[in-house]
Amino acid sequence: MGVVELPFAMMIIICCGMLAIFALAGQASEAGRETVRVDPRQRQQTLEGWGTSLCWWANAIGEWRDEATKARLMDLVFDPEKGLGLNIVRYNIGGGENPSHDFMWPWRAVPGFKPDPDGPYRWEADPAQRWVLLESIERGVTITEAFSNSPPWWMTVSGSVTGNGEQRQAKENLRDDMYDAFADYLTEVVKHYRDRHDVTFDTLSPLNEPSAPWWTLRNNQEGCHFSADKQDIILAKTAEDLARKGLATRLSAPEEYSVDETVDAWQSYGAETRQALSQINTHTYSGDGRAALMRLAREADKRLYVSEYGNGIHGEFGSALELARVICLDLNELQCQGWVYWQAVGNLDRPTDWHAIHVSYSRRGDIELKKQYWALLHFTRYIRPGSVILSVSADDVVAALNPDGELVLVATNREAADRALTFDLSAFPHLPAQARWFATTETEDHASRPPVAVQEGRLNLRLPPRSINTFLLPENG
Repeated sequence: MGVVELPFAMMIIICCGMLAIFALAGQASEAGRETVRVDPRQRQQTLEGWGTSLCWWANAIGEWRDEATKARLMDLVFDPEKGLGLNIVRYNIGGGENPSHDFMWPWRAVPGFKPDPDGPYRWEADPAQRWVLLESIERGVTITEAFSNSPPWWMTVSGSVTGNGEQRQAKENLRDDMYDAFADYLTEVVKHYRDRHDVTFDTLSPLNEPSAPWWTLRNNQEGCHFSADKQDIILAKTAEDLARKGLATRLSAPEEYSVDETVDAWQSYGAETRQALSQINTHTYSGDGRAALMRLAREADKRLYVSEYGNGIHGEFGSALELARVICLDLNELQCQGWVYWQAVGNLDRPTDWHAIHVSYSRRGDIELKKQYWALLHFTRYIRPGSVILSVSADDVVAALNPDGELVLVATNREAADRALTFDLSAFPHLPAQARWFATTETEDHASRPPVAVQEGRLNLRLPPRSINTFLLPENG
């Protein structure tokens, strides 16, 4: 077939039409682009730091004789340059189980300091967790909290620290005649650490998910159910003992599983108990009441902490993305001042998708960094204590100003396609020419990507599918 010659005018029309099509296609491709304005004047809370509970991993690794592995593990958790840089630890005051019971997994059986009602305190107990606590402070931890999962076994109704009741129908387990004894036990441990180890716990929390129905006999961990009125009683008695013993440690509660339960618990407390509490602690496993809880804390002038969160139900990388999503909600909507991961180190002998680091509690072998480690690092390494969280109207984005003036942007893309995102930074008086970029994907761990140019006060991005990204912009370039 020969070549068909078209009139010149028709060729012009065809070319113009094709250009119009290309232009429309370009507009369509940018139609889904999000623009997030970040303004240094839109300030929210000042972050006090990031942390981890010490139970139960500290009880497992604290007495390892392999000092090199212990040192590397501690670096990975607490060093701000080599690891996560966590500066908050929660120390578990163990109840100590009835010696005739063996319900709990060994590493979850945290020793108590008073194994029977008539005997003396045994302060040599719990050497492993104590080593990790003291070593973490040497490595820069600045905020410490003591908390309890259960009273000692001999104070309980069931005779076990694992709980009372059956089939997710938990019952009260602290005996009615033991409220004074339990408050005395907790505060004596706090006093001992102050006097013997020069550790003044910032806060003491007598409860752990007290309304939950799962603290029943024969659990594989400690737990104790407290109804709202019983919570009020033990909190009041603990506050009295802290004051009577001249302890500077403040009271925190209620440690409920969800933010909605935390709202309910706070509203159920009497005026004296509310006054005695200096910090509201919540877990954020579920619930929609983050904004409501934030307002309650502000109205009452109380510090607000996420004292526990973790997950492992979405596969390894899915759990990492979920972790990032919850951190964004907790910083932006709840506006917490401290954020504590459940357990930084999990047991490789029973592998799950929970935890940031896996080691074998028994074999003491290799250290495995999981995807949740890298997800957590995007926040903890770069949004440092003293940072101010800035208000943004976008899901899966956190903006923070570090004390040195550096702007940190953490943006997550949980979708299977690219996410077109623009940060409008025109409100900042000084901006660098480009932003450093680190990304974690299903195949990358905190990978350094090519820097992104700042153009006319805007940072135009395409976030990779299923990714967690951090962008760093120093104040003066």
